[in-house]
This record gives sequence, structure tokens and C-alpha cells, in this order.
Amino acid sequence: MPQKTSATIAAPKMPSDHPDRRLECEFVLEAGFQLLSLEAEAVGWSGEEVAHALMSLARARIRTIGEKEMAEYQIRSARSRH
Repeated sequence: MPQKTSATIAAPKMPSDHPDRRLECEFVLEAGFQLLSLEAEAVGWSGEEVAHALMSLARARIRTIGEKEMAEYQIRSARSRH
């Protein structure tokens, strides 16, 4: 059975409105991303399959976040009308 590993994710150091915050997040997540990719490849998935799957998951996550924000906006708008 493969050994379980865990990447430590550091908290953000930059304020949420800092222009480089997304780059900081990318840097912090990179080690875990690489580890996940290598583990998937080690059990037989190709690098291309892994990359496409991760991109698809990221797109789905972005859609989910957008849908949640839209629903929250609609709820706030409806409440403010009453």
C-alpha cells in the first residue's frame, strides 16, 4: 500500500487585495500539486491525463465558486428589496 503523504499549506502573507496574492497562492500550492501529480503517475496515469484532470477539476471549482457568489448576491438583493 502506498505511503500517505501530506503537503503543508502555508497561510497567505499578503492582504487579499495585493496584486501578487494569486502568485503567492500558486507558489504555496505547487509542492502539493507536484506531489499529487507524481503519485497519480506512479500508479499508472499519464502526465497528460493527470494534467487534463486537474485542469478540469480547477475549472469546475471556479464555476462552483462563481455560482455560489451569484446565489449569495441574489439573496442579498432579494433581502434588500423587502
